[in-house]
Amino acid sequence: MEQAIEKFEQQNLDLRAKMGQMKEQINKMFELLTQGTTLNATETSQGVTSNVVAVTQGTTTYPPRFTLPYLNVHPYGMPSDWNVNTEEQPAVEGHDINSHGLDAADLCLVPDVVLPADFETPKFEKYKGSSCPRVHLAMYYRKMASYIHQDKILVHCFQDSLIGAALNWYVNLEKGRVKTWRDLTEAFLC
Repeated sequence: MEQAIEKFEQQNLDLRAKMGQMKEQINKMFELLTQGTTLNATETSQGVTSNVVAVTQGTTTYPPRFTLPYLNVHPYGMPSDWNVNTEEQPAVEGHDINSHGLDAADLCLVPDVVLPADFETPKFEKYKGSSCPRVHLAMYYRKMASYIHQDKILVHCFQDSLIGAALNWYVNLEKGRVKTWRDLTEAFLC
């Protein structure tokens, strides 16, 4: 039994020594790579072979059959032949800024929401519509416990806890249908 323990202790010491050597090699490679010098070496130490990719200052060597995904990207932003129009476009006749009849106030489900200056929307687990809506409401309500008496904030922030079909449902709610947090929860559970 003692021989087995001694054997394991010796293996542990050997592994620690190898780990120390590997850490040193990694530190050397990292140092050389950060300096931008050339590395063309295959280092062999105690039967361990590590192949290092050649990195030359200003150029990089890629593995065989590797191609960059965006070869047509201009290195300095937009291509010089890009048609940049700095003049403002005149408004199309018969169309004003709100040509779709939408105004920011029209898009809000609950108007006149006043958020405290230090308000940060909590991170919610997103509800897709495939799990139990009651559980989602309970979790949402717990995260928003500081605002339980402020219906407008509860209703306004509820959209941040939704995704996919559930968010689509929320966005398509009629403005007059939801006036309180209770109205929203009843609509959500239906």
